Amino acid sequence: GTHHKGQGGRIGILGGSSDFTGAPFYAGIAALRTGAELVYVFCAAEAAVPLKCYSPELMVTPVYSGEGNAAELATAVTQHLFRLHTLVVGCGLGRRPEVLRGAALVVQAARAQN
Repeated sequence: GTHHKGQGGRIGILGGSSDFTGAPFYAGIAALRTGAELVYVFCAAEAAVPLKCYSPELMVTPVYSGEGNAAELATAVTQHLFRLHTLVVGCGLGRRPEVLRGAALVVQAARAQN
């Protein structure tokens, strides 16, 4: 046919920290089970290996480490926004102030893109 992988849904998830790896995993698996074809998880470096071990179906990219840097996190995620149909923010992200500032910058960029 003429259908290509990703046309049925490309989901981005910004979440996952050293303390919380399950939340972005479950969000990603739920997206796949409800019809999304590609799921990108943007997470803390400390969460990347556990997330990759949970499921090879999730495409995991570490975008910050430790306390995080808002600008670096935002830049790392926003460069992928063009390929996503939707973005889920916050699953297991934690409460580190710089990470939350970075997430807010990502949401601003996503809104500006639409």
